[in-house]
This record gives sequence, C-alpha cells and structure tokens, in this order.
Amino acid sequence: MRMSKIRLALLLAALGLGVVACGSEAPPAAEAQAQPSRRYDARGEVRAIADDQRSITIHHQAVPDYMPEMTMPFSVEDASLLEGLAVGDQVRFTFSPEPGGRHVLRSISKI
Repeated sequence: MRMSKIRLALLLAALGLGVVACGSEAPPAAEAQAQPSRRYDARGEVRAIADDQRSITIHHQAVPDYMPEMTMPFSVEDASLLEGLAVGDQVRFTFSPEPGGRHVLRSISKI
C-alpha cells in the first residue's frame, strides 16, 4: 500500500512537470519574430515601378516552398536598387517576407 502512494505521488509530480513545461512554450508568433527574416530568390518580369521608387511590381515564377507564380508588389527600402530598371525587364531578385504580409526587395538585377 505504501509503495502505491509513492508511485502515485511520483506520477502526479511527473504530470505536473509536463503541464508546466507545456505552459512555458513560446507561442509561434514570438518564435517567428525572434528569427531573422528568411530570404527567397526568384526570377520575373518588371510590370510597374512606383513613381516614388518605394515599390516595384513583378510577375514572378513560382518560388519553391513559398508561393506560386503571380504578379505582386514588393516594397523597396533602398530606391537605388531600382536604378536602371524599366517595365518589361527580366530580372533575378531576392526578397524577404516581413510581418504584416509585406515582401521587401533585398537585391535585384537584370537577366
């Protein structure tokens, strides 16, 4: 009888530790914010460049393990990246997704 009380106490202690461990796990959003932005390489065609040089619209090929082929805008934090580019240019570029659904152009060059 005494042995079963000890076993029961150990079992309850182990279960308690499991609950505490599960409760201390960081939520996925917090983990994502702590990790540096992932970068993706793609190819596409320039469809539009904003007058203020803060965004560029590119029809890009599928980005493996991320998104299908589509036409979409990319934010541009450094307007000098767009120097020499024009609508219709075939380009190779690198971008990173940011919180809020923004996609930021990190590098771009004509093909």
